[in-house]
Amino acid sequence: MNYKMHILIVDDDATNRFVLGTMLKKFGHTSCSASDGYEAIEQYKLEKPDIVLMDVMMPGMDGLEATKQIKGLIGDEEYVPVIFLTALSDEQAMAKCVESGGDDFLTKPYKKDLLAAKLKAHIRLRILHDTTKRQRDELRAHNDKEHQEQLFARNVYQNIIHQVELKRPNIKYSMSSMALFNGDVLLAAQTPMGKLHVMLGDFTGHGLSAAIGAVPLSSIFYTMTAKGFAISDIISEINVKLKNLLPLGIFCAACIIELDYSGRTLKAWNGGIPAAFLINKNGISQTITSNNPPLGILPPENFKSAEVLFELGENDKIILCTDGVTEANNHNGEMFGTERLKKTLTDNFSDSFDKIISDLNTFTGESEQTDDITLIEVQTDSEFEQKNITNNNTKTKTDIRNNKSDWDMCLEMDISTIKEVDPIPLINQFIIDLSCKSSCKHDIFLILSELITNSIDHGILQLDSALKSEEDGFLRYYERRKEILESLSSGLVKVHIKNESNNNNNGKLTINIQDSGNGFDHSGLPKKLENNLNPSGRGIPLINKLCQSVIYKGNGNEVEAIYNW
Repeated sequence: MNYKMHILIVDDDATNRFVLGTMLKKFGHTSCSASDGYEAIEQYKLEKPDIVLMDVMMPGMDGLEATKQIKGLIGDEEYVPVIFLTALSDEQAMAKCVESGGDDFLTKPYKKDLLAAKLKAHIRLRILHDTTKRQRDELRAHNDKEHQEQLFARNVYQNIIHQVELKRPNIKYSMSSMALFNGDVLLAAQTPMGKLHVMLGDFTGHGLSAAIGAVPLSSIFYTMTAKGFAISDIISEINVKLKNLLPLGIFCAACIIELDYSGRTLKAWNGGIPAAFLINKNGISQTITSNNPPLGILPPENFKSAEVLFELGENDKIILCTDGVTEANNHNGEMFGTERLKKTLTDNFSDSFDKIISDLNTFTGESEQTDDITLIEVQTDSEFEQKNITNNNTKTKTDIRNNKSDWDMCLEMDISTIKEVDPIPLINQFIIDLSCKSSCKHDIFLILSELITNSIDHGILQLDSALKSEEDGFLRYYERRKEILESLSSGLVKVHIKNESNNNNNGKLTINIQDSGNGFDHSGLPKKLENNLNPSGRGIPLINKLCQSVIYKGNGNEVEAIYNW
């Protein structure tokens, strides 16, 4: 071991200092010396030795006090051992040496081989200390760099997962992650029709490995919601993406809901998330249980995306949470549990969200968090409806797109296509991509949705909107719609859209819808949206407000709307 040391010799006897200095020189080390404790402290400050050989009994300041002060000068991350030089042999005296900061002993008279062995031992410790310190510093630098990279990645991640819609006045939420990245994902977005989509997901595990799947998930959710797709279509597309993307054993438990303010209905799909609850002032009115496996497990042909439909009462609330809430442990290992959550919801309607957070914190106390925790409350008050429609239909004054193109499109859908495909988002996106200003997409979606839905529901299926006015009317209406649609073997809807542009970067969109139904008496249709508080009959007045003209032809199975953009 060829390791050179600089050693401080402290002894009031000059002969002893000379003998030790000679030995150290033969060992290949350098030395400096001091004759008492005061001089030893000054020499330490000046020479910064690697080891101190300290006599115990000296005039003035003895070795014990000098060692205490020298140890006080040594930094926390330095290793400078003090070896006491002593003729003392009783245990009490040696204990005092250790208490003052001594690391080893060398008894007088000095033996060359023993001194060499002790120095080699402390050299090994010094090398080990220096190596450990260097590795720790390298690891700390690596961790700091990795932390900065993760902070950067998290900022990018948060921009991708952007949660602007979660700041709506009717939403309260709380997310608490175990790591820098959250394995839970919470998304909200509004459709062109003013419906609210909310999705809560819980990926397997925690941290970055769990959060990485949220990027494609959120992209699909936001894109398809903006285009007006139903939650059944969105959840199917996400399942395909995650099945192809995620490794075996990684999946996403999820619950997605669609809140229709105007129709006062809630559609929900739950796959692996703890039961969600619809609550009112009387307690829990509906439970949205998990009837499906999580996303990313089943192939498309085995995956079921059918949602459950609920009718909403005034001022209802929807509560969703991940298993981090129900499986949170207290200091006894007991879980918070679903029953405790249900009791909190039943007893505290007005401040249900805050009470859950409070009860959960009280229950867990100082217990370590073992999972990502997410809770969201969505109020279903109808007061939000008009605001949403107004926001969606606000046109911007500028659009950089060049819209000078004339085109014509025709689409025929037979009954098998109507059963499987929602054509409205596809047609709407085609129109926007081809010519019309993107600021008009909400208007166009509303027009297409209302006209095509009317042709299918009232033309082909012959459904009566008066059914919606009855008790549980919306539920009965949609159940009846599903029954009739599944039983039909024939039916046809034709969509003809013509765009004519002008030199002012504006144009006229003519939308013609025909169906194979028997038609209806359209002479008594309501013309104005204002003061119409019925659960049906609001669509056509809204279309009249948006369009230059809306004309029903023949026996009512053909309608033509002209929209200026």
